[in-house]
Amino acid sequence: MTIQKKSVVLLKYILKDSENNLIEDSQDDGIAILIGQNAIIPKVENELLGKQAGEKFSISVNPQEGFGEYDSSLVEHASPADFEGDFELKVGMAFQKDLPDGSTRIMTVTNISGDDITLDGNHNLAGKNLIFDVEIVDVREATEEELRIGLGGGCCCGEDCGGGCSGCGGGCGNCA
Repeated sequence: MTIQKKSVVLLKYILKDSENNLIEDSQDDGIAILIGQNAIIPKVENELLGKQAGEKFSISVNPQEGFGEYDSSLVEHASPADFEGDFELKVGMAFQKDLPDGSTRIMTVTNISGDDITLDGNHNLAGKNLIFDVEIVDVREATEEELRIGLGGGCCCGEDCGGGCSGCGGGCGNCA
């Protein structure tokens, strides 16, 4: 079967940066993706279309196609008094920050120097050129249930409709 929208694809991949540093390896279990749900980087999903089980290939993704350029304006400084709760702050901890427009941003502690805590709102892969070494393990048609509830995110119609489906209640007009 050829990969198309509404296909479920089981794939294994190794993700490296342009300096060949290993970032992630899914070789043990692999991951299942419902094509058309925007569950992965769009360039990677587009490269999967038309391919079949057994194919292996590499995909290069620049920052604009991946997690964006690194934005230094998303780096902030805080003090321990800015954090509520009884816990020890550590580098690598992540917190959700409410933004004025009602959205949220994940902020990660990147440095602690005395009472100065550096928080970074960039994705940890922002600004990086990425290389995905991909192996397509299996391809099959999605079941009706998978199309209805998905494999985690996106709309059940399998289209990029912005429906934000909640079990066919997304109201995108494409769902059966």
